[in-house]
Amino acid sequence: MPRSRVILISVCILAVLGAAVVILALTGGDGAEPAVSPPPIIDNADLFDLLNLTNADVKSVSFSGGGLSYTVTRDSDGELTMAASRALFPFQPSVVTSVFNSAIRLTQLKRAAANADDAALAGFGLDDPAMVWNISLADGSAVRLALSEKLLARYVHIVGQRDVYILEDYQADRLCRPLEQFYDLSFLPEYITPATEEEYTWGWFTRFALTAPGREIEIRRAGAEFSEGYKMYLPAETDINQGVAVNSFFIPITTVKPSELVEINPADLSKYGLDNPVRLELNDEEGWSGTLLIGRKNETNDGQYVMIEGKNAVLLDKSGDYIFTETPYFRLRLGLIWSHNIDTVRSVDYHLDGTSRRLVLSHGDPFGGDLDGKELSESDTRRLYASVLGIFIDGETDADIPAAPPEYRFVITLTDGGSHTLELYALNERQFLFVLDGENQRLITYKTTLTTSLLDKFDLLDQGIELPR
Repeated sequence: MPRSRVILISVCILAVLGAAVVILALTGGDGAEPAVSPPPIIDNADLFDLLNLTNADVKSVSFSGGGLSYTVTRDSDGELTMAASRALFPFQPSVVTSVFNSAIRLTQLKRAAANADDAALAGFGLDDPAMVWNISLADGSAVRLALSEKLLARYVHIVGQRDVYILEDYQADRLCRPLEQFYDLSFLPEYITPATEEEYTWGWFTRFALTAPGREIEIRRAGAEFSEGYKMYLPAETDINQGVAVNSFFIPITTVKPSELVEINPADLSKYGLDNPVRLELNDEEGWSGTLLIGRKNETNDGQYVMIEGKNAVLLDKSGDYIFTETPYFRLRLGLIWSHNIDTVRSVDYHLDGTSRRLVLSHGDPFGGDLDGKELSESDTRRLYASVLGIFIDGETDADIPAAPPEYRFVITLTDGGSHTLELYALNERQFLFVLDGENQRLITYKTTLTTSLLDKFDLLDQGIELPR
């Protein structure tokens, strides 16, 4: 065979093989359709306004894509409201406004293609977009837009038109944000801001109730108005120490502000200390009420795990001061176990150390009294009466009332015929349990307090010695 013919045949074979390689490369090697790639970006400095509507032009914007479906509606007053089928929390108005504005104003955009055909639109990812939103206009018409997934860029166009534009990543992310980023995780109403001693925002509250294992505190307004102050109703009805309550209870509660979503539909609440939480219930004068479930600190000890009752999601609060969960009950109430104005008291009966003494007050002029029939001066009468009030609370206890009878018993009879009884039961050699009007106060005092304030005073009076100041 002539050499020239051999060369010609070899060249033909190589050409056929080369063509086969190209076909395989284009079809993926299995006969499939070739993949569509994004067309190159048109390199020009011109910027275009794809859409530039005013708020008044728009009635609503409906979004769908990425498993999301929600609608933002503008009412006749210009207020925006958002509705979503699986929303767990209210929405932040500022975020709703931001998304609404981003959807109706797409200006100063680079153009990626002019008059693109269907194949080119598919190459830009607009045949199967990441997000589609439909804008219903006030004149009854509508505009529909589509946004691609991230390819070489994020591409957007008006459905039915052929020009394609480039949307900056931050703009696209704003339109495609997950539903969770819309959530307002706040627990307290917006008008209850962090309080100070001068800013009484805690004054909105009419009721505080804190429940923890083995502990229950309820504080309510003493009357209809904030100016009437607050009283404790659980574990016992009593006046409170307003200063302690304001600084270690009321003010810290106003700082509660969950801000991070940790887990929706948590499978194991014990991870967050929420399987047996502290429970905070609040009511305010506007009719709002809410319950916060409080767990443990987070791993870095700079936040508190919480849940809002009715919302099956764990939140993290890094700004709230949760000292109120640790404030001892006895510090919230007045330091005295009981308090009655001397002008309302007719007599006091003391039962202690196997003896009984009786102080009878005389509200005439001059004021005075007698101890077991022995006349006392006004100063001694007032000082002895103050001693029965001067039994201080020294701590809390979870002890029940002992079976043995009380070691100390005091009865105050009032001028209106009413009376109150305080009994002290020995828990050990040093501690006594308070029982007021038959109710266990879960509070203790120390024996030395009683010895100093009462027994020594009786000894002095029996010797005819005036009581010291």
